[in-house]
Amino acid sequence: MEQSMPKKQVNESIKDKVISAIFRLLAKGDERKVLNTALGKDPFINKELKKITKSQEKIRKKIFSMPGGEEHYNRLKNL
Repeated sequence: MEQSMPKKQVNESIKDKVISAIFRLLAKGDERKVLNTALGKDPFINKELKKITKSQEKIRKKIFSMPGGEEHYNRLKNL
């Protein structure tokens, strides 16, 4: 007797993995990789990803303007 996961639970698991992968790429600064996926072709998601990228750029500039900010930024990016 083979037991399998309910279909809804499998779908939710796949969605969670996709979302995690997207945010992991965004955190690493690989926005282009996300935009080149099927999700990036969706106009709404594309627009939202660009907003996230702009926010990240503003935060990065603010960190770099702080004393020792570039070193902290690089150290955190490599975690």
